[in-house]
Amino acid sequence: MEGVFPRSGRAIHRSRRSVIALSLASILVSVLLISQGNEFDDGNAPPTSIESGRALELVSEELPIVSTIA
Repeated sequence: MEGVFPRSGRAIHRSRRSVIALSLASILVSVLLISQGNEFDDGNAPPTSIESGRALELVSEELPIVSTIA
C-alpha cells in the first residue's frame, strides 16, 4: 500500500514544468494585485467604529501616501 504523499510527489515530479508555470503565474498575479492595492476602488472604507476601520485610519495618519514621482 502506497501513501498519498509519495503518489502526489511522483505526480508533481512528472508534471513539474506545469507546476512551475502555475506557480510563477500565481506569483505574477499576486504581484500585480498587490501593486494596485493602495486604495479601495469604490471608496468604500470600513467604518471607524470597528477595529479594521480604526486600524486603517491609524495607518493613514501614521504613514501618509507620498508621491515619489518627481
